[in-house]
Amino acid sequence: MPAATADNRAYINPALLTWARQRADLTPEQAARRVGVAAGKLAAWETGAARPTLRQAETLAQKLYVPFGYLYLSQIPPMDLDLPDLRTVDGRPVSNPSPEFEEVLNNALAKQEWFKEYQQEEGAAPLPFIGRFSLTASFREVAADLADTMQIAQIRPAAAKWETFLQSLINQAEQKGVLVLRSSIVGENTHRPLKVTEFRGFVLSDPLAPLIFLNGSDARAAQSFTLMHELAHLWVDESGVSNPEYRPDGAESSNPVERFCYQVAAAALAPDWDKFRHYDDAALPGGKDRPPGGGDPNRNLLARNSPAFTQALVAAVLQGRTTEREAARLLNLKIPAFDHLVRWLTAGAAG
Repeated sequence: MPAATADNRAYINPALLTWARQRADLTPEQAARRVGVAAGKLAAWETGAARPTLRQAETLAQKLYVPFGYLYLSQIPPMDLDLPDLRTVDGRPVSNPSPEFEEVLNNALAKQEWFKEYQQEEGAAPLPFIGRFSLTASFREVAADLADTMQIAQIRPAAAKWETFLQSLINQAEQKGVLVLRSSIVGENTHRPLKVTEFRGFVLSDPLAPLIFLNGSDARAAQSFTLMHELAHLWVDESGVSNPEYRPDGAESSNPVERFCYQVAAAALAPDWDKFRHYDDAALPGGKDRPPGGGDPNRNLLARNSPAFTQALVAAVLQGRTTEREAARLLNLKIPAFDHLVRWLTAGAAG
């Protein structure tokens, strides 16, 4: 930990404090309220006219979601993602991922790593559809194979609503071995929503533990398209974070992977996609996490963490292969809440 001076002042880099506040998408007034100081005091810290105490600096790092040591760096650290960034806004790459997106991604990577080891211990075979095609294949051929594997023709007649259609797609993907996480918040923190303007989803390709994350703040129809788009990524074994443009008047992505997966998803969803292209979701409220469990916290937790992953994790704990502490960490829970989940699952309430 960086040392404080004799008067207990923390000599942080003012420029790094400003960067951390802006990265958290907070005004000076909002940041000051979050830290519990006057706006003028925070402004003085950002100009270097005054210095926070060591305790105040620790609070700054906590409330702005950065490691404490970052505030002492001489320059802004590179914020590179651990997977290809395929997002664009107005044709330009997106930069500076938010703290919320970084935490969600890192948690997903930890889940995937755990599940991959679990699958290896179970002797699971590689999934046959991961990388079944390349980007040189016909997108129509890939779409037909994807639609057949996901049984779109069987799902479509029973889906009267987009939510039903989406949930059926998620269930089918999980049955095929794909972990699907769906949430609009960071972990269980309802005060940290995920922004659709930043990302709609991402996919982590792997032959044993493929994982898809859907931003639950998006409209249900949009989530359905994003799920098919990310599944297309798996069919060509291409990981990445996406913000697919699904509007008919939207700019076509300049990224060849995104463009190909867009074509695959649209073809696989036809004729539903033809109707969806004219679907107006502007009236649907975003930023509200309403997974299929409704008000049931345990079912919501399954949706946020993938039912298959959660049940495998609980089984590993009961078998003594994983600790409660590790399982609770992966699910963003405290141990009492995890114990409650275990009792709920073992009672058969999830069925």
